[in-house]
Amino acid sequence: MKKTLILLSAALLLAVGCNRRQLVNEPIIGKSDVTVQNGRFTPEIMWQLGKMGEYNVSPDGSQIVYTNTYYSIERNKGNAEIYLIPASGDGQAVRLTNTIENEFNPVWLDNETILFARGNNIVSMNVKRKSEKLLGTVESGLEGFKISPKGDKIIYISDIPVQRPENIQKLYHGLDKTSGRINEDLMYRHWDNWVDEYPHIYLANLTSKSVEIGDAIDIIGPKPFECPMRPWGGIEQFNFSPDGSRIAYTCRAKPAKTMLSAPTVTFSSTTLPTAPLSTSAKASWATTKIPSSATMERKLLGRAWNMTAMKATNSASWFSTSNPANAPTTLPT
Repeated sequence: MKKTLILLSAALLLAVGCNRRQLVNEPIIGKSDVTVQNGRFTPEIMWQLGKMGEYNVSPDGSQIVYTNTYYSIERNKGNAEIYLIPASGDGQAVRLTNTIENEFNPVWLDNETILFARGNNIVSMNVKRKSEKLLGTVESGLEGFKISPKGDKIIYISDIPVQRPENIQKLYHGLDKTSGRINEDLMYRHWDNWVDEYPHIYLANLTSKSVEIGDAIDIIGPKPFECPMRPWGGIEQFNFSPDGSRIAYTCRAKPAKTMLSAPTVTFSSTTLPTAPLSTSAKASWATTKIPSSATMERKLLGRAWNMTAMKATNSASWFSTSNPANAPTTLPT
């Protein structure tokens, strides 16, 4: 038995090592020379052009960071890197990252420092020196994040596995290679993705040295709610108030099989704790500081909702690009 375990462990380490070496030796996908022949703009030429993604302006308005993705048709994949350019338009763009992994979600912490995501890691960089520091790793997966106005808190998106009923789970016992599925609920698929997990937003302390992932609070709590909403929702569906004391967010309950009407979108606001987050304070804040009176519901209009902090008041505000006639709307306290 011990020999078997040792052999399995060795095989696993060998496989991981081979994958890492393959990743390291893999050439970085970058900008390629574009040649137009006979004045024809072909699909191949289009895929050689860089695709601009996210962007962010520095606090003093002098610089812009943005992501740019180049693609390889032969390898059927792309690679996103982060660039820096003066907001005045003078000068050339400077490439800040140069890795085989995709970088995304660049945001400014101050006029010299940005935070961004690389895989499941949250990384900080001094844009003048291009020096990096790993602040934290979200083991359950990282989809994006936002920083509070004071720079002392961070909200990030991570997924939670869907808990299947025990009677269904038992049917899969001993069938680890099966691709069959049993669904007894609505909303089990979004376009080309099965709903095997749903996103939640987490609040954590942010310091110059780390993001305190271990003490992060699940703002949604133990409920099967989506925040942001699938399939297209992202960091635009939650935001800090200008003074950093409150969070506005949208979420959607996963409908039960008996629900025949359209799912509802809930707009919620919650007051953040003034004391530093800690493991002991986590449970009490998560259960008592999100009162049901601080929510209101509207029928889903079929579009994502863009959360924009409007003003610092005793209640949060939300702004909807899909229903501008009703915006801004103040949530009840």
